[in-house]
Amino acid sequence: MTRAELQPVLYRSCPLCSSTEAVWLKQVSVLQPSTSPLPDQYDLVACLACDFVYADTAASQACYDRYYAGLAKYASAHASGSGESGTDRLRLKQTAARLSQWLPDRHAPWLDIGCGRGGLLEAMAEQGFTQGQGLDPDIHCSMSAVDRGIRIHTGTLGQVAKIFAGQRFELVVLSHVLEHLLDMNLLAAVTGLLSDSGHIYIEVPDAGRYGAFERTPFYYLDSEHINHFGVHSLGRLIRTLGLTVRHAAITDLPLPDGINYPALTLVAGHHGFCSLPDAGLVVSMRRYLEDSARESTLTVTPQLPRSAEILVWGAGSMSQRLLGAGGLADYRILGFLDNDRNKQGRTLGGLPIMAPDEGLARYRGLPIVLCVAIDPQSVADECRMRDPHPGRTIHWLT
Repeated sequence: MTRAELQPVLYRSCPLCSSTEAVWLKQVSVLQPSTSPLPDQYDLVACLACDFVYADTAASQACYDRYYAGLAKYASAHASGSGESGTDRLRLKQTAARLSQWLPDRHAPWLDIGCGRGGLLEAMAEQGFTQGQGLDPDIHCSMSAVDRGIRIHTGTLGQVAKIFAGQRFELVVLSHVLEHLLDMNLLAAVTGLLSDSGHIYIEVPDAGRYGAFERTPFYYLDSEHINHFGVHSLGRLIRTLGLTVRHAAITDLPLPDGINYPALTLVAGHHGFCSLPDAGLVVSMRRYLEDSARESTLTVTPQLPRSAEILVWGAGSMSQRLLGAGGLADYRILGFLDNDRNKQGRTLGGLPIMAPDEGLARYRGLPIVLCVAIDPQSVADECRMRDPHPGRTIHWLT
């Protein structure tokens, strides 16, 4: 790559160094549900100065705040971070073990920003760390915590200074949050919440290893993940906050279908130092995009006749990518089934998103195409359990 490849970004300067020039990588199309404030497409670009890849999205931070307050899935018991499934509980237990190393004792105050339903708060409490608090923009997350003995506040990252005024924490957790954040300047308020001996724990998808953990093509590109970090760029972000890196590592997170998810973990504080490897993310990302493009044609299996009427199970990122790229155009989709209550009652591509029981009852016997990236077999089993109608066929995207 050379400077000749650089072009002006349209909407968003580099979140790490504020450069207004970047290398174009790909146009990402992700058809949005009705009322979503997020765009149906954006350009994926790379900042050579930072070894950082990000979405040049037209949406503002206020748009993303509104989306996570009422349209995202993280208040659902089915969502990652809820701790409801066995695999998710295992993942959170592993995370809790990592966090416990950075708390001086079990009575130390700590904060989980972007906590969802509070699965990590529960996992930490099980290990005796009971002084945790959580923050999430979706009010349903705090409502779900009332009967579970955990404390979750409703608010955004931009409100932390007000919500936690006068409080200092030994540990602030940002687990799978930074990849969603448009305005990195909001992190300055987080450093103000740390005690002098406190630390920030960050966990993000490891964009440098996307290609080693393959799923459906372009799986790691969606409407929510607008920042793609390598350890080099993550370290640069920490330095802009006036902190130093104490520890950095790669980890593989367990998912229900046995295919792990690549992640980076980093701990930073006011004191100490840890060396980081050289840059290399942009090269890895380009290789991943090339590999995904070669495998981007998905086939409905078993086959269905052209123009067949179908239901699609899943109105999330995989369906949004597929429809954005013109997928399933050979079939007549009558609607989408999805367990996420925030999606139910809305539309995707002008078609209704329904609770599974509602859709199965309304369209008895209609074929179902599974558009689910993680563990579609369990979704097929759920479908058969909910609707044992012998005339119903279930189809996969391969």
